[in-house]
Amino acid sequence: MVSAGAPTQPNAVSGGGFADIQPRTREERNQMGDREFIEQARLRDRIGQYHKYVDNALLNAPDPTSSHFLPENDRFNRDFASVDKMQRESAHRKKQEMLDSKRVQKYERDLKRWEYMEQEQERQSRRVETQKEKYQVGNANKGGAAYNILNLEYEQSREGGYLRQKDEDAKVRSMIRSKNIDTLGNSGFNMINGDSRKSVEVPNHQVYNPPGSSGSTLGQAGASRIFGDGFAGRPIRGMDKEYGKRVVPPSQLWGTDNNMQQ
Repeated sequence: MVSAGAPTQPNAVSGGGFADIQPRTREERNQMGDREFIEQARLRDRIGQYHKYVDNALLNAPDPTSSHFLPENDRFNRDFASVDKMQRESAHRKKQEMLDSKRVQKYERDLKRWEYMEQEQERQSRRVETQKEKYQVGNANKGGAAYNILNLEYEQSREGGYLRQKDEDAKVRSMIRSKNIDTLGNSGFNMINGDSRKSVEVPNHQVYNPPGSSGSTLGQAGASRIFGDGFAGRPIRGMDKEYGKRVVPPSQLWGTDNNMQQ
């Protein structure tokens, strides 16, 4: 039985295919019982990331894997300052590369974090808007009109703009009524001093008083033009009004006559 750590013997394959082992000498057999010799043999033959044992007899020709080995181009290099400078530059370059790598990693991590925060904020905003529009969440303390009674301003929303437009339309309609009443009830000049009387000035409006129109819009259009078809002046369903009276279309009158004749 061969003990662990004993020096291996070269094998020779004979012509018959048998492995012939060279016999050990007496000195080798005596050394196999020496504990120190076995430990040195194990240290010399070990593999892995360990220090490579170099025999003192091979100091002039060490193994390239050992720490005693030195390339030929470095054996006669006596400029220690340049070598030290190269080593320091190499260490500095490695440190800078490591810092740059960490900087890029932190930047990408912060960028992803901010993107995630923005996406989360947008998702939360969409969720709140959906709850407001679909489920009417958060409307317990909301007033019926999109108007702030404290600062007397309209809300910056779609309802606020709608309410502002309707209020402006109501003001224009009231001024048109005032102008019509003044025109029908008074003359164009002052009877006391004979000067021309100043009438009510109605501002331009896209529907009720468009630019370039002359005269009273009330006399040119029906109630749908004056009272509008929005929230403030929406007519009753099925009732076409003009000055408060129901207007029956001719088609309905013709159909009524036919039905009566039949």
